[in-house]
Amino acid sequence: MTDIPILDDIMEINPGWISKVLNTQSDISDCHVVDLTREDLNQDAGFVSQLARVRLRYDEKPAAAPSSLIVKLAPKDAATKEFGTALALFQREVAFYRNFAEDNPCNPPRPYHVDITDSADAFTIVIEDLGTHDPEIMLDGATAEEAHAIMTALGGLHAKYWQRKNLDGHDWIPNSAVMAPALVGMANQVIPGFLERFGDGMPVELRSALDEARGAYGELIEFAAKNPNQTLCHTDTHLGNILFQNGKPRFLDWQAFMIQSFSYDIAYFLNGNLMPTIRRKNQEDFLDTYFEALNEGGVSDLARDDVTLAYNREAAGQLVTIPLIAGAFLTDDERGNTLAAAWLPRFYAAMEDSDAPKQLADLLAEARM
Repeated sequence: MTDIPILDDIMEINPGWISKVLNTQSDISDCHVVDLTREDLNQDAGFVSQLARVRLRYDEKPAAAPSSLIVKLAPKDAATKEFGTALALFQREVAFYRNFAEDNPCNPPRPYHVDITDSADAFTIVIEDLGTHDPEIMLDGATAEEAHAIMTALGGLHAKYWQRKNLDGHDWIPNSAVMAPALVGMANQVIPGFLERFGDGMPVELRSALDEARGAYGELIEFAAKNPNQTLCHTDTHLGNILFQNGKPRFLDWQAFMIQSFSYDIAYFLNGNLMPTIRRKNQEDFLDTYFEALNEGGVSDLARDDVTLAYNREAAGQLVTIPLIAGAFLTDDERGNTLAAAWLPRFYAAMEDSDAPKQLADLLAEARM
């Protein structure tokens, strides 16, 4: 326990509080912040939290002390807070920074301080500031070079925890089967709204397959959870959660990390974060890069063809997960609609390329045998 209080509002962040946080670090001593400025990032990011960049001024700056920090707090909106608590988003991110941030192949920001109440309705996360995010990257998509770097990082992450390796003592981490009831309930709640907003833009065959997939969503999740190649996944691998430093990706926003099939992370990234022309031209090369990273991380029981098979099969699950995510998180404003116009067609194209309706039929046939 520390005497550092858990804050409720970013306006409560003050020099004394930050000084206490930094003085807990072994490489920072006698730190005294005399002034700070707060930049509210929610207007640009829209995360399920209050998010602020805090720029610091010291009386005498220690060499290892940061010039700025990122602070995340619980959301003010009651419905958002209830949603985050129900899905254990806040609890998971605090636990991630306590247990999995160090020596992580996805190179997350350094945590300076994390804390959460027993009821999980308030938390504080103070992490390294990785710099300003390019707001256009979500619209433009990744370059082939960036995609290869991201696939290497994901391969390293998945290899480290392949088939639940290195996860002893962490039985609290949810898997897809544990999350199934919440995900099915959420899908039933938000997908009608998704269809009202975006249904006309969904290809007819995919729209028809969505109805079947939604009705069998629980079965699909339970069947996927039986795959032995489960690992620790980020589960929100979009470009808004990835920053590049010196050509290396650094992954942010670990609220939704969980144990599930490796194919989820790679399909979510490749299908939604690349222009279809780039993905189609380089897809097998990207999967080669991922497979090589798995091998370098010690995974030897997965064939290269199995990576392609699992990637294509993930298209069946995306029939539901993408409408779920879009319906829940794409705000009904200019920014949300602009992002939807760039993001959704990429997923639709990838689902068609992987023949999602056929993948769905095959998966359901196997699940019901």
